[in-house]
Amino acid sequence: MGTSNVVTIAISAAVGAVVALAIAIGAYFLLLRPPVAAGIIPGPSPTPAERLDQIPPDPEVPAEDVSAIELNTSYKGYFDDERCADTKTRCRMLIKFRRDGSAERTMFVKAAGETTEKADATSSATVSAEAFDKLARTVVANDAFRAWRNGMAITVSNTSLRVEHKKGSKVVLSNVDEKATTFLELIDAVRKLDRSLDWKAAR
Repeated sequence: MGTSNVVTIAISAAVGAVVALAIAIGAYFLLLRPPVAAGIIPGPSPTPAERLDQIPPDPEVPAEDVSAIELNTSYKGYFDDERCADTKTRCRMLIKFRRDGSAERTMFVKAAGETTEKADATSSATVSAEAFDKLARTVVANDAFRAWRNGMAITVSNTSLRVEHKKGSKVVLSNVDEKATTFLELIDAVRKLDRSLDWKAAR
């Protein structure tokens, strides 16, 4: 047998082996491989999203570690000013108490037809150590405050409560109305202290 014939036979055998392998692979994908539903690309199973209730809550904040409490709210139930009862008028209160005894508040008003709110009144007062400590204990024991995780967000909010403490700060948000009973306890506690102080207009 000539050399050329040997080469021809070898090439033919190699081609035959490749064709046989291709047929075997095709048969596996067409006949033996488990069917895949139309429109689904096979791949690893996705990791389930972590549920919020599986995220551990923030560490407890001891009342004695609280250095300041700030409320920022446009909840109409907070205000005594008759202007704020008007559905076309938006009022916002920014009030802050500190453990060192200082307190300040500013009310902002956006009247009907106006595009921006304006600072209507700014005042300051002195808060006793006992009064501040009572407020701090009320806040850190509140279920709405304790359940909130730092970094959370909500779509609509008319109130934020910020607590500054030795290890940082915690800001709790809520869209407060008469049904938000647990968060309303925080609003009422701040409002009660607010009404008890002797506020002086800022100069």
